[in-house]
Amino acid sequence: MSKPKVSIIIPVYNREKCILACVESILKSEYSLWEIIIIDDGSTDSSLSIIRNISANDSRIKYYHQENSGVSAARNYGLSVCSGEWVTFVDSDDAILPSHLNILNSEKVDGADLLMTDYTSGFYENKRIITRIKNNICTDIITDSLGGKYLFCDYNPFKKQIYPVWNKFFKMEIIENRNLKFDQTMSLGEDQVFLCNYLLYAKGICYFKQCTYVNLHWDNIIHLGSVLRTPSNFLYNIKRNYESLRKLIPIYGSCVEEYAVNYGLDRPITRILYNYTKRKNSGLLVKDELKKFVESDIIPFISLIDISQYTARNVNVRFVRMILLTMGAGMAIKYCYVYNVINSLLTLPVFLARKVYKIIK
Repeated sequence: MSKPKVSIIIPVYNREKCILACVESILKSEYSLWEIIIIDDGSTDSSLSIIRNISANDSRIKYYHQENSGVSAARNYGLSVCSGEWVTFVDSDDAILPSHLNILNSEKVDGADLLMTDYTSGFYENKRIITRIKNNICTDIITDSLGGKYLFCDYNPFKKQIYPVWNKFFKMEIIENRNLKFDQTMSLGEDQVFLCNYLLYAKGICYFKQCTYVNLHWDNIIHLGSVLRTPSNFLYNIKRNYESLRKLIPIYGSCVEEYAVNYGLDRPITRILYNYTKRKNSGLLVKDELKKFVESDIIPFISLIDISQYTARNVNVRFVRMILLTMGAGMAIKYCYVYNVINSLLTLPVFLARKVYKIIK
């Protein structure tokens, strides 16, 4: 059997509803030199049984089981057992289109250390993947000898997400030689940290603009990225990301610095202050707990971020930063609370209109 050119790592935790659709989408790939590495992360539903049945029918599908340790541990396990020249990741509730792996068969990838495709959203119906983008025939291919510079400049991370690992292909030689791993102490943003660490050593990028990766919508499935974390957990993950971004500045310059500054200012304010002053979340912390955390942790962090050249692009973030550094945590929290109340009142008519539309549709 030929050595697979790409290893596809799929971490799974309680995804009995969608793992079959995910794997079947890979089986339909036009490119065939692949192996699937499924890591069951201690599922308590029937996911493992489904995975066993899938792997029994195709020797290219391998599965492993570990005690529940998180997505980073599962991906690291996959990296330790895969054998491809390239490695990519597919989330167990997503899918790929048949042309997704064709990027590996293009002459354009010669000299590139990072491959990337575009992505779209969709849903699974009657054993078919229905994508949001109907006309999906874009054939534009972009190559750049400085992959990180392209991602942070021309690609524009302020408009399009750069952090996902699931629409990218990484060279296993670089991962192994540099001992790159996902940070298992993180529960949010660990993919961006991995990408930043990889970009310290990767040079060229090859970007296929065709949307071949599909983020599928499933009813009653909770995504880890949407889970509300404690303020300290949020800030820990934010700091790790900010530090990783800063390491790229000597290599790729001002475009990374602008993104890092914006990230460092935006995330603590939007993920913590605005989040915990929403009416549905405002009672989750004991009295004055948020104020004390903002004073002891958030203000010292954002006060060290140099905004002489760049600042947050969100005007509300800039305003809250100013309040924090001039009037203190208490006033900033009050402003965020009032802002959330006003914003909820403004969006209420739209919310009700959508509800009515769904009823009469």
